[in-house]
Amino acid sequence: MKIAPEKGRAPVPADQAARIADFAAGVGGKLPADYTAFLTRYDGGFPYPNVFDEVTPDAVRRSVDRQAFCDRLFSLENVESHAQGEIFGSAVPEGFLLIGEDPGGLIFLLSLRPNDFGGVFLWQANSADWGSEDNNEAHIFQQSESFTAFLDSLYDTDDKIGYDHWATPFIVANAVDLDLK
Repeated sequence: MKIAPEKGRAPVPADQAARIADFAAGVGGKLPADYTAFLTRYDGGFPYPNVFDEVTPDAVRRSVDRQAFCDRLFSLENVESHAQGEIFGSAVPEGFLLIGEDPGGLIFLLSLRPNDFGGVFLWQANSADWGSEDNNEAHIFQQSESFTAFLDSLYDTDDKIGYDHWATPFIVANAVDLDLK
């Protein structure tokens, strides 16, 4: 698996670890270990392979062959701004961090809730207040049991549509092997 760090370079691990610890303290004190390792080493980015079979029902989102792209995994700075409500405000599902997106408005959520801590969920972003009829638990869908399982589920199609989507000159020039061990 490859990743092109969002800012074109990996962060300085010691500095990043301190930033992550400060952020984690503000959102309940703990982040999943695999996600912490990802932020520490890469601080977000563009993964390849990048196609996954989404679990959202057609009533929420129609996609060809149930496939979606993991377009981008957010940097800590973006995760922090989402956690502060700077983009979606009161629409953000409670108990989750917004950690990435596909190109069609599907947001990847990381659960901080005790019963499914570390699971990755999908949310079709909307502006209705969280808890309202149009934006509640019925509008989020568990995609994987962990961040690592989500990454492991990514693949490319035989015709390399994922690579074609991913391979911009910036991304190809900055891509590194992704390793969370």
